[in-house]
Amino acid sequence: MDGSAPPRRPSVEEAAEEAARRRRRIRNWVLLASLLALAALFYGIAVVRMAANHQLPHFR
Repeated sequence: MDGSAPPRRPSVEEAAEEAARRRRRIRNWVLLASLLALAALFYGIAVVRMAANHQLPHFR
């Protein structure tokens, strides 16, 4: 034996804190993904609108 104490179980408060931290982290990733998707959507709309206004025949 190395003389170390056995691992203790986290208290209810610690477990609740860890669960809240995990939810916050997941929520942040979802928010990032939704913002990136919105930016990509706006970019795509801008490209399509610019292509529609272009004077080349194959864009009409």
